[in-house]
Amino acid sequence: MVPPLYVYNFDTITQKFSALKEVFKARKSLICFAVKANSNLSVLKHMAHLGAGCDCVSIGEVKRALVAGIPKYKIIFSGVGKRDDEIEEALRNDILMLNLESEEEMNRVE
Repeated sequence: MVPPLYVYNFDTITQKFSALKEVFKARKSLICFAVKANSNLSVLKHMAHLGAGCDCVSIGEVKRALVAGIPKYKIIFSGVGKRDDEIEEALRNDILMLNLESEEEMNRVE
């Protein structure tokens, strides 16, 4: 069995990201890449170089974003069903935002 081959065009990624960034230039904004869509470290490093943030749905994705060079103040953790240890680790990493899914989750964060 032959393993799959993935080819990424960083010029196209840069072009599309720059166009999106241009649309929001008059507003304070943060464009976040969904790590769920592609967790390839090279892609994430490229997104970090472009100034993107990351939207993560697991603590593993948060760790991956940090390893790729995404600044902690540009990382959002939006996963559903976060465990207490994941919440604690996200708080220890001092990321930008923890999106809460319920009042119960808010109480656990407190």
